[in-house]
Amino acid sequence: MNTHQHLLATLVIAPLFLALTACGPNQKELAKTAKLSPGDSAGVAAAGKLTDQTLLADVARFANAESISNAAVKKLADQTALAEVAKSARHASTRQAAVEKLTDQAALADIAKNDKNFANVRLGALGKLTDQAFLADVAKNAKDNSVRQEAVTKLTDQATLADIAKNGFFPHFRG
Repeated sequence: MNTHQHLLATLVIAPLFLALTACGPNQKELAKTAKLSPGDSAGVAAAGKLTDQTLLADVARFANAESISNAAVKKLADQTALAEVAKSARHASTRQAAVEKLTDQAALADIAKNDKNFANVRLGALGKLTDQAFLADVAKNAKDNSVRQEAVTKLTDQATLADIAKNGFFPHFRG
């Protein structure tokens, strides 16, 4: 390598190398660190540096530490990812945080009807439902009786209320 080539390499490659090393770990490495962390500052910092919505959702769902799962949810904006976290995160507070950010009425109705683990998550999802068709579906089909009863209180459509009363979706109310 002659002097000019060496100088060119030094001027071009060295700054490029420094820029790449300054970027630190890639998104997948950050997600792995966050998921496996016991909740220490390194894990929270790793979650805080994530920008990839798919990796953030993965961290929110599967992180060992609740604080890291919740930190990941704070950065999530994608409604599909939030719905997945609300349905399947291992920590109840993480599911609840995802529900609070959800606006998708179909996803909220699904969670209100079908979440098997956490009553506060079901009721939180129901609390955000405003669509009368979804509320009617929850009132008729939710697995949790308290969720069905709460859904009925939010219904305003008289025909739907009459249908619920007439067709006995609440067996203990039948005469």
